Amino acid sequence: MKLLDRVLALSNLVGLAEMAYIEADQDLNVITWNTGAVKLFNCSEQETSLITLDRLVHIGTKELLECQNPKKITKTIVNDKGDEIWYDFFITPIVNIKGERKGISILVKDISKEIQKNSVLVEYRKQLQEIYEFAPVGIYKADKQGNFILANYELAWMLGYDSVKLLVSKRKNNFYKIFVDIKKAREFQEYLKETEEVNRFRTQLLKKGNSSLWTLSFAKNVHDENGRVNGFSGFVIDISETIHAENALKDANAKLTLLSVQDGLTKIPNRRKFDDFLSSEWARHKRDQVELSVIICDIDFFKFYNDTYGHQEGDDCLIKVAKAIKNAVFRPADLAARYGGEEFSVVLPNTDGKGALKVAENLNRCIEDLKIQHKSSKVAKHVTLSVGASSTIPNSNTSFEELLLRADEALYEAKETGRNRAIYKPF
Repeated sequence: MKLLDRVLALSNLVGLAEMAYIEADQDLNVITWNTGAVKLFNCSEQETSLITLDRLVHIGTKELLECQNPKKITKTIVNDKGDEIWYDFFITPIVNIKGERKGISILVKDISKEIQKNSVLVEYRKQLQEIYEFAPVGIYKADKQGNFILANYELAWMLGYDSVKLLVSKRKNNFYKIFVDIKKAREFQEYLKETEEVNRFRTQLLKKGNSSLWTLSFAKNVHDENGRVNGFSGFVIDISETIHAENALKDANAKLTLLSVQDGLTKIPNRRKFDDFLSSEWARHKRDQVELSVIICDIDFFKFYNDTYGHQEGDDCLIKVAKAIKNAVFRPADLAARYGGEEFSVVLPNTDGKGALKVAENLNRCIEDLKIQHKSSKVAKHVTLSVGASSTIPNSNTSFEELLLRADEALYEAKETGRNRAIYKPF
Protein backbone atom coordinates (compact mmCIF):
# COMPACT_ATOMS: atom_id res chain seq x y z
CA MET A 1 0.00 0.00 0.00
CA LYS A 2 2.87 2.35 0.81
CA LEU A 3 4.45 1.58 -2.53
CA LEU A 4 1.14 2.21 -4.27
CA ASP A 5 0.77 5.54 -2.48
CA ARG A 6 4.26 6.57 -3.59
CA VAL A 7 3.54 5.57 -7.17
CA LEU A 8 0.31 7.57 -7.18
CA ALA A 9 2.06 10.60 -5.65
CA LEU A 10 4.81 10.41 -8.25
CA SER A 11 2.23 10.11 -11.00
CA ASN A 12 0.45 13.23 -9.75
CA LEU A 13 3.72 15.19 -9.64
CA VAL A 14 4.54 14.14 -13.19
CA GLY A 15 1.06 15.23 -14.28
CA LEU A 16 1.34 18.60 -12.54
CA ALA A 17 4.70 19.17 -14.21
CA GLU A 18 3.00 18.55 -17.58
CA MET A 19 5.46 15.78 -18.34
CA ALA A 20 4.84 12.66 -20.40
CA TYR A 21 5.60 9.28 -18.88
CA ILE A 22 5.99 6.23 -21.12
CA GLU A 23 6.92 2.63 -20.39
CA ALA A 24 7.78 0.00 -22.98
CA ASP A 25 8.69 -3.70 -22.85
CA GLN A 26 11.84 -5.33 -24.15
CA ASP A 27 10.50 -5.17 -27.69
CA LEU A 28 9.80 -1.42 -27.29
CA ASN A 29 6.03 -1.94 -27.32
CA VAL A 30 4.32 0.79 -25.26
CA ILE A 31 2.69 -0.61 -22.12
CA THR A 32 2.13 2.59 -20.09
CA TRP A 33 1.04 5.97 -21.50
CA ASN A 34 -0.14 8.83 -19.25
CA THR A 35 -2.38 11.80 -20.10
CA GLY A 36 0.72 14.00 -20.32
CA ALA A 37 1.99 11.81 -23.15
CA VAL A 38 -1.37 12.06 -24.90
CA LYS A 39 -1.18 15.87 -24.80
CA LEU A 40 2.50 16.09 -25.62
CA PHE A 41 2.48 13.73 -28.62
CA ASN A 42 -1.17 14.25 -29.62
CA CYS A 43 -1.58 10.48 -29.75
CA SER A 44 -4.06 8.28 -27.79
CA GLU A 45 -3.01 5.20 -25.84
CA GLN A 46 -4.76 2.95 -28.39
CA GLU A 47 -2.86 4.60 -31.22
CA THR A 48 0.42 4.00 -29.47
CA SER A 49 -0.23 0.27 -29.42
CA LEU A 50 0.41 0.29 -33.16
CA ILE A 51 3.69 2.22 -32.84
CA THR A 52 6.91 1.12 -31.18
CA LEU A 53 8.64 3.46 -28.73
CA ASP A 54 11.56 4.26 -31.04
CA ARG A 55 9.22 5.48 -33.79
CA LEU A 56 7.11 7.40 -31.29
CA VAL A 57 9.92 9.37 -29.68
CA HIS A 58 12.23 9.41 -32.72
CA ILE A 59 15.16 7.91 -30.81
CA GLY A 60 17.23 5.15 -32.38
CA THR A 61 16.19 1.54 -31.67
CA LYS A 62 19.70 0.48 -30.76
CA GLU A 63 20.16 3.42 -28.38
CA LEU A 64 16.97 2.48 -26.51
CA LEU A 65 17.63 -1.25 -26.42
CA GLU A 66 21.20 -0.87 -25.21
CA CYS A 67 20.45 1.75 -22.53
CA GLN A 68 21.85 0.36 -19.26
CA ASN A 69 21.97 3.51 -17.13
CA PRO A 70 19.75 6.58 -16.75
CA LYS A 71 20.57 9.36 -19.23
CA LYS A 72 19.19 12.56 -20.65
CA ILE A 73 18.76 13.40 -24.32
CA THR A 74 17.68 16.79 -25.66
CA LYS A 75 16.42 16.87 -29.22
CA THR A 76 13.79 18.29 -31.53
CA ILE A 77 10.82 16.58 -33.11
CA VAL A 78 8.74 18.02 -35.93
CA ASN A 79 5.07 17.49 -35.10
CA ASP A 80 2.25 16.83 -37.56
CA LYS A 81 1.75 20.59 -37.95
CA GLY A 82 5.32 21.03 -39.09
CA ASP A 83 6.43 22.80 -35.90
CA GLU A 84 9.84 21.99 -34.46
CA ILE A 85 9.44 21.09 -30.77
CA TRP A 86 12.29 20.82 -28.29
CA TYR A 87 12.12 17.94 -25.78
CA ASP A 88 14.16 16.70 -22.84
CA PHE A 89 14.08 12.87 -22.69
CA PHE A 90 15.02 11.23 -19.36
CA ILE A 91 15.59 7.55 -20.20
CA THR A 92 15.86 4.81 -17.55
CA PRO A 93 15.91 1.02 -17.97
CA ILE A 94 13.22 -0.97 -16.07
CA VAL A 95 14.69 -3.86 -14.04
CA ASN A 96 13.14 -6.33 -11.61
CA ILE A 97 14.37 -7.09 -8.09
CA LYS A 98 16.79 -9.59 -9.57
CA GLY A 99 18.34 -6.88 -11.72
CA GLU A 100 16.95 -8.29 -14.92
CA ARG A 101 15.99 -5.76 -17.58
CA LYS A 102 12.27 -5.87 -18.35
CA GLY A 103 11.87 -2.76 -20.50
CA ILE A 104 12.51 0.95 -20.57
CA SER A 105 10.82 4.10 -19.22
CA ILE A 106 11.00 7.62 -20.56
CA LEU A 107 10.06 10.89 -18.91
CA VAL A 108 9.54 13.61 -21.52
CA LYS A 109 9.23 17.36 -21.10
CA ASP A 110 8.49 20.00 -23.73
CA ILE A 111 11.22 22.66 -23.30
CA SER A 112 10.39 24.70 -26.39
CA LYS A 113 9.27 27.70 -24.34
CA GLU A 114 12.44 27.63 -22.25
CA ILE A 115 14.57 27.31 -25.39
CA GLN A 116 12.70 30.24 -26.92
CA LYS A 117 13.15 32.33 -23.77
CA ASN A 118 16.83 31.47 -23.66
CA SER A 119 17.21 32.37 -27.33
CA VAL A 120 15.55 35.72 -26.72
CA LEU A 121 17.75 36.25 -23.65
CA VAL A 122 20.88 35.34 -25.57
CA GLU A 123 19.93 37.73 -28.37
CA TYR A 124 19.09 40.44 -25.84
CA ARG A 125 22.44 39.98 -24.13
CA LYS A 126 24.18 40.07 -27.48
CA GLN A 127 22.50 43.35 -28.37
CA LEU A 128 23.36 44.83 -24.99
CA GLN A 129 26.97 43.73 -25.40
CA GLU A 130 27.13 45.37 -28.82
CA ILE A 131 25.72 48.59 -27.42
CA TYR A 132 28.11 48.41 -24.48
CA GLU A 133 31.15 47.82 -26.66
CA PHE A 134 30.39 50.26 -29.48
CA ALA A 135 28.52 53.05 -27.66
CA PRO A 136 30.11 56.47 -28.32
CA VAL A 137 29.95 57.24 -24.58
CA GLY A 138 31.93 55.85 -21.67
CA ILE A 139 30.01 53.24 -19.66
CA TYR A 140 31.09 51.93 -16.27
CA LYS A 141 30.04 50.15 -13.10
CA ALA A 142 31.61 50.71 -9.68
CA ASP A 143 31.20 49.18 -6.24
CA LYS A 144 29.98 51.05 -3.16
CA GLN A 145 33.48 52.40 -2.45
CA GLY A 146 33.82 53.70 -6.01
CA ASN A 147 36.18 50.99 -7.29
CA PHE A 148 35.75 50.21 -10.98
CA ILE A 149 34.17 46.81 -11.59
CA LEU A 150 33.89 47.15 -15.33
CA ALA A 151 34.07 49.75 -18.07
CA ASN A 152 33.79 49.85 -21.84
CA TYR A 153 36.53 50.65 -24.35
CA GLU A 154 35.17 54.14 -25.03
CA LEU A 155 35.71 55.18 -21.41
CA ALA A 156 39.20 53.68 -21.42
CA TRP A 157 40.06 55.54 -24.63
CA MET A 158 38.48 58.72 -23.29
CA LEU A 159 40.76 58.62 -20.25
CA GLY A 160 43.86 57.82 -22.30
CA TYR A 161 44.17 54.04 -21.84
CA ASP A 162 44.70 51.43 -24.55
CA SER A 163 42.45 48.85 -22.91
CA VAL A 164 39.71 48.46 -20.33
CA LYS A 165 42.00 46.21 -18.29
CA LEU A 166 44.58 48.97 -17.97
CA LEU A 167 41.94 51.51 -16.97
CA VAL A 168 40.39 49.31 -14.29
CA SER A 169 43.75 48.20 -12.88
CA LYS A 170 45.15 51.74 -12.81
CA ARG A 171 42.01 53.30 -11.37
CA LYS A 172 40.87 50.42 -9.16
CA ASN A 173 41.53 52.27 -5.90
CA ASN A 174 38.73 54.79 -6.28
CA PHE A 175 36.60 56.14 -9.12
CA TYR A 176 36.54 59.57 -7.48
CA LYS A 177 40.29 59.97 -7.96
CA ILE A 178 39.73 60.80 -11.63
CA PHE A 179 38.00 64.06 -10.65
CA VAL A 180 40.23 67.11 -11.17
CA ASP A 181 38.38 68.99 -8.43
CA ILE A 182 37.95 67.04 -5.18
CA LYS A 183 35.00 69.28 -4.29
CA LYS A 184 33.19 68.10 -7.41
CA ALA A 185 33.89 64.48 -6.42
CA ARG A 186 32.29 65.07 -3.02
CA GLU A 187 29.36 66.80 -4.67
CA PHE A 188 28.92 63.79 -6.97
CA GLN A 189 28.92 61.47 -3.95
CA GLU A 190 26.36 63.61 -2.12
CA TYR A 191 24.00 63.55 -5.09
CA LEU A 192 24.17 59.75 -5.20
CA LYS A 193 23.61 59.51 -1.46
CA GLU A 194 20.69 61.93 -1.30
CA THR A 195 18.86 61.41 -4.60
CA GLU A 196 20.11 57.99 -5.71
CA GLU A 197 21.16 59.40 -9.09
CA VAL A 198 23.24 62.07 -10.82
CA ASN A 199 22.12 63.76 -14.04
CA ARG A 200 24.07 66.03 -16.39
CA PHE A 201 26.93 66.50 -13.91
CA ARG A 202 29.51 68.73 -15.58
CA THR A 203 33.08 68.34 -14.39
CA GLN A 204 36.68 67.79 -15.45
CA LEU A 205 38.17 64.29 -15.30
CA LEU A 206 41.85 63.37 -15.24
CA LYS A 207 43.38 61.52 -18.16
CA LYS A 208 46.48 59.38 -18.19
CA GLY A 209 49.46 61.71 -18.05
CA ASN A 210 47.53 64.22 -15.88
CA SER A 211 45.86 66.04 -18.76
CA SER A 212 42.12 66.49 -18.41
CA LEU A 213 38.85 66.64 -20.32
CA TRP A 214 35.44 68.13 -19.68
CA THR A 215 32.64 65.61 -19.26
CA LEU A 216 28.92 65.30 -18.66
CA SER A 217 28.30 62.43 -16.23
CA PHE A 218 25.23 60.41 -15.36
CA ALA A 219 25.04 57.81 -12.58
CA LYS A 220 22.51 55.76 -10.62
CA ASN A 221 22.79 53.59 -7.53
CA VAL A 222 22.70 49.80 -7.94
CA HIS A 223 20.99 47.66 -5.27
CA ASP A 224 21.44 44.05 -4.16
CA GLU A 225 18.62 41.51 -3.79
CA ASN A 226 17.83 42.92 -0.34
CA GLY A 227 17.46 46.46 -1.67
CA ARG A 228 20.73 47.73 -0.18
CA VAL A 229 22.98 49.99 -2.25
CA ASN A 230 26.04 48.02 -3.35
CA GLY A 231 27.45 50.37 -5.99
CA PHE A 232 26.54 52.58 -8.91
CA SER A 233 26.67 52.54 -12.67
CA GLY A 234 26.55 55.26 -15.27
CA PHE A 235 28.02 56.78 -18.37
CA VAL A 236 30.27 59.68 -19.30
CA ILE A 237 30.10 61.97 -22.34
CA ASP A 238 33.13 63.91 -23.54
CA ILE A 239 32.02 67.55 -23.93
CA SER A 240 35.48 69.09 -24.29
CA GLU A 241 34.70 70.42 -27.77
CA THR A 242 31.45 71.91 -26.47
CA ILE A 243 33.28 73.64 -23.62
CA HIS A 244 35.92 74.96 -26.03
CA ALA A 245 33.16 76.26 -28.28
CA GLU A 246 31.39 77.88 -25.31
CA ASN A 247 34.61 79.53 -24.17
CA ALA A 248 35.33 80.72 -27.70
CA LEU A 249 31.82 82.15 -27.88
CA LYS A 250 32.27 83.88 -24.51
CA ASP A 251 35.56 85.36 -25.71
CA ALA A 252 33.92 86.49 -28.94
CA ASN A 253 31.02 88.06 -27.04
CA ALA A 254 33.45 89.76 -24.66
CA LYS A 255 35.36 91.17 -27.62
CA LEU A 256 32.15 92.32 -29.26
CA THR A 257 31.05 93.94 -26.02
CA LEU A 258 34.42 95.64 -25.73
CA LEU A 259 34.28 96.80 -29.33
CA SER A 260 30.83 98.24 -28.76
CA VAL A 261 32.08 100.48 -25.93
CA GLN A 262 35.70 101.04 -27.01
CA ASP A 263 37.00 103.49 -29.57
CA GLY A 264 38.67 101.51 -32.33
CA LEU A 265 41.54 103.93 -32.87
CA THR A 266 42.52 105.16 -29.40
CA LYS A 267 41.38 102.07 -27.43
CA ILE A 268 39.74 104.21 -24.75
CA PRO A 269 35.94 104.22 -24.08
CA ASN A 270 33.84 105.63 -26.90
CA ARG A 271 30.89 108.04 -26.94
CA ARG A 272 28.38 105.25 -26.28
CA LYS A 273 30.23 104.16 -23.16
CA PHE A 274 30.55 107.78 -22.05
CA ASP A 275 26.81 108.43 -22.40
CA ASP A 276 25.86 105.23 -20.55
CA PHE A 277 28.33 105.92 -17.76
CA LEU A 278 27.27 109.55 -17.35
CA SER A 279 23.60 108.57 -17.28
CA SER A 280 24.26 105.97 -14.59
CA GLU A 281 26.38 108.34 -12.51
CA TRP A 282 23.79 111.11 -12.85
CA ALA A 283 21.13 108.82 -11.33
CA ARG A 284 23.47 107.77 -8.50
CA HIS A 285 24.54 111.33 -7.68
CA LYS A 286 20.92 112.46 -7.79
CA ARG A 287 20.07 109.78 -5.24
CA ASP A 288 23.08 110.52 -3.01
CA GLN A 289 22.94 114.31 -3.57
CA VAL A 290 26.66 114.73 -4.23
CA GLU A 291 28.41 116.82 -6.86
CA LEU A 292 29.21 115.45 -10.33
CA SER A 293 31.61 117.08 -12.82
CA VAL A 294 32.27 116.67 -16.55
CA ILE A 295 35.03 117.91 -18.83
CA ILE A 296 35.02 118.37 -22.60
CA CYS A 297 38.28 119.08 -24.41
CA ASP A 298 39.33 119.65 -28.00
CA ILE A 299 42.74 119.50 -29.75
CA ASP A 300 43.52 122.99 -30.99
CA PHE A 301 43.63 123.43 -34.79
CA PHE A 302 43.56 119.69 -35.40
CA LYS A 303 42.25 120.15 -38.97
CA PHE A 304 45.42 122.11 -39.77
CA TYR A 305 47.47 119.29 -38.19
CA ASN A 306 45.85 116.73 -40.51
CA ASP A 307 46.31 118.97 -43.53
CA THR A 308 49.99 119.50 -42.69
CA TYR A 309 51.11 116.03 -41.59
CA GLY A 310 48.51 113.74 -43.15
CA HIS A 311 45.82 111.53 -41.66
CA GLN A 312 48.22 108.79 -40.56
CA GLU A 313 50.14 111.26 -38.42
CA GLY A 314 46.79 112.68 -37.32
CA ASP A 315 45.73 109.25 -36.07
CA ASP A 316 49.02 108.84 -34.21
CA CYS A 317 48.47 112.22 -32.59
CA LEU A 318 44.97 111.22 -31.44
CA ILE A 319 46.31 107.98 -29.96
CA LYS A 320 49.02 109.85 -27.98
CA VAL A 321 46.59 112.52 -26.73
CA ALA A 322 44.02 109.86 -25.70
CA LYS A 323 46.67 107.95 -23.75
CA ALA A 324 47.82 111.12 -21.98
CA ILE A 325 44.25 112.09 -21.03
CA LYS A 326 43.54 108.57 -19.73
CA ASN A 327 46.71 108.63 -17.62
CA ALA A 328 45.88 112.08 -16.25
CA VAL A 329 42.48 110.84 -15.06
CA PHE A 330 43.88 108.29 -12.62
CA ARG A 331 41.06 107.67 -10.11
CA PRO A 332 39.36 104.29 -10.70
CA ALA A 333 35.92 105.89 -10.54
CA ASP A 334 36.72 108.47 -13.26
CA LEU A 335 36.12 107.85 -16.97
CA ALA A 336 37.96 109.37 -19.94
CA ALA A 337 36.47 108.79 -23.39
CA ARG A 338 36.77 109.86 -27.01
CA TYR A 339 33.77 112.11 -27.52
CA GLY A 340 34.10 112.33 -31.30
CA GLY A 341 36.70 113.44 -33.87
CA GLU A 342 39.40 115.34 -31.96
CA GLU A 343 37.14 115.86 -28.91
CA PHE A 344 37.56 114.02 -25.62
CA SER A 345 35.42 113.97 -22.49
CA VAL A 346 35.84 113.08 -18.84
CA VAL A 347 33.36 112.17 -16.09
CA LEU A 348 34.48 112.95 -12.54
CA PRO A 349 32.18 111.38 -9.92
CA ASN A 350 32.04 112.97 -6.45
CA THR A 351 34.01 116.00 -7.69
CA ASP A 352 33.21 119.68 -7.12
CA GLY A 353 33.98 122.62 -9.40
CA LYS A 354 37.35 123.30 -7.81
CA GLY A 355 38.44 119.72 -8.35
CA ALA A 356 37.10 119.71 -11.92
CA LEU A 357 39.08 122.82 -12.81
CA LYS A 358 42.21 121.31 -11.31
CA VAL A 359 41.85 118.20 -13.47
CA ALA A 360 41.10 120.36 -16.56
CA GLU A 361 44.26 122.41 -16.05
CA ASN A 362 46.27 119.22 -15.53
CA LEU A 363 45.01 117.96 -18.89
CA ASN A 364 46.40 121.08 -20.54
CA ARG A 365 49.83 120.50 -19.02
CA CYS A 366 49.88 116.80 -19.88
CA ILE A 367 49.24 117.48 -23.57
CA GLU A 368 51.83 120.27 -23.66
CA ASP A 369 54.35 117.93 -22.07
CA LEU A 370 53.94 115.54 -25.02
CA LYS A 371 55.68 118.13 -27.21
CA ILE A 372 54.00 116.89 -30.36
CA GLN A 373 55.16 119.24 -33.14
CA HIS A 374 52.36 121.33 -34.71
CA LYS A 375 53.82 124.03 -36.95
CA SER A 376 50.39 124.97 -38.31
CA SER A 377 49.00 125.83 -34.87
CA LYS A 378 48.22 129.50 -34.21
CA VAL A 379 48.83 129.27 -30.45
CA ALA A 380 51.97 127.15 -30.03
CA LYS A 381 54.62 125.15 -31.87
CA HIS A 382 53.25 121.92 -30.43
CA VAL A 383 49.85 120.30 -29.97
CA THR A 384 47.68 121.97 -27.30
CA LEU A 385 44.26 121.43 -25.76
CA SER A 386 41.28 123.66 -25.03
CA VAL A 387 39.24 122.45 -22.05
CA GLY A 388 35.78 123.23 -20.64
CA ALA A 389 34.43 121.96 -17.32
CA SER A 390 31.27 122.18 -15.26
CA SER A 391 29.72 120.52 -12.22
CA THR A 392 26.41 120.23 -10.35
CA ILE A 393 24.41 118.27 -7.83
CA PRO A 394 21.77 116.49 -9.97
CA ASN A 395 18.09 117.00 -9.20
CA SER A 396 14.71 116.25 -10.77
CA ASN A 397 14.62 119.58 -12.61
CA THR A 398 17.91 119.10 -14.46
CA SER A 399 19.52 116.56 -16.79
CA PHE A 400 23.02 115.42 -17.62
CA GLU A 401 22.54 116.80 -21.15
CA GLU A 402 22.31 120.29 -19.59
CA LEU A 403 25.52 119.64 -17.66
CA LEU A 404 27.25 118.64 -20.90
CA LEU A 405 25.92 121.77 -22.59
CA ARG A 406 27.41 123.94 -19.82
CA ALA A 407 30.81 122.20 -20.15
CA ASP A 408 30.63 122.70 -23.93
CA GLU A 409 29.96 126.42 -23.35
CA ALA A 410 33.07 126.53 -21.16
CA LEU A 411 35.06 124.84 -23.97
CA TYR A 412 33.77 127.40 -26.46
CA GLU A 413 34.86 130.21 -24.13
CA ALA A 414 38.33 128.65 -23.83
CA LYS A 415 38.64 128.68 -27.62
CA GLU A 416 37.34 132.21 -27.93
CA THR A 417 39.75 133.53 -25.34
CA GLY A 418 42.91 132.19 -26.95
CA ARG A 419 42.81 128.35 -26.72
CA ASN A 420 45.36 126.20 -24.88
CA ARG A 421 43.55 126.83 -21.60
CA ALA A 422 40.93 125.45 -19.23
CA ILE A 423 37.68 127.27 -18.35
CA TYR A 424 35.22 126.26 -15.65
CA LYS A 425 31.55 127.28 -15.86
CA PRO A 426 29.27 126.57 -12.90
CA PHE A 427 25.97 124.88 -13.74
